[in-house]
Amino acid sequence: MTQRTSLDDLDRRLLGLLDQNAREPTASLARKIGLSRSATQERIARLERDGAIEGYTVRLGRSGASERSTVLQAHVFLSLDARAGNSLPQALRIRPEVKRCHTVSGEFDMMLLVAVDGPKALDQLLDDIGRSPGVRRTQSAVVLDVKFERG
Repeated sequence: MTQRTSLDDLDRRLLGLLDQNAREPTASLARKIGLSRSATQERIARLERDGAIEGYTVRLGRSGASERSTVLQAHVFLSLDARAGNSLPQALRIRPEVKRCHTVSGEFDMMLLVAVDGPKALDQLLDDIGRSPGVRRTQSAVVLDVKFERG
């Protein structure tokens, strides 16, 4: 897998549309970004090859989530040393429990959304992240309920 150094405007628009609905037909996506269906298919294939698209998923509604095993979500806030650089997000990317990684302003430098099987798994993940090079401290907030969510 090769890594693209930058995405153009059409790539970003296409990724935004796929983020909203990964099942949208290619012909519909093509109309929205102003390309032919085949050019859009080729662009999607390139984005997959280059790693901009790592996969497709299902977002379960409340009824679907309640049928699964218990999943504990938490926001994890990280204070970083300057030595963390760009290597930490790459190290976190390979952890399937880390669903989102944001750089943020304020007291903390980074915020993660993580999903684990329960408190013990969260404890282990926090220990692992806390030992990562460049991480000075972590603080976490467990998600109790989702009142609403937008794509």
